[in-house]
Amino acid sequence: MDITTIPAVVQTIVKIMVLVGLGIYTIFAYIIVRQEQLMDKVIDETFEPVLRLLVLLHFLMAIGLVVIAFIIL
Repeated sequence: MDITTIPAVVQTIVKIMVLVGLGIYTIFAYIIVRQEQLMDKVIDETFEPVLRLLVLLHFLMAIGLVVIAFIIL
């Protein structure tokens, strides 16, 4: 391995790790959406539409972050 290729290898590994981490975070955001849907069936609250909006915005921003990171990286 040549000394000039080491930074490129490290950079590629870091990029892959960032994309995998963001992918796991997006899965976590989907789990939050699913938990909110299950909670909606059990608990009847007045703030439920606001909570649903926040959860969906969080999920959409997580997806957008993965897309942006994939384009940039």
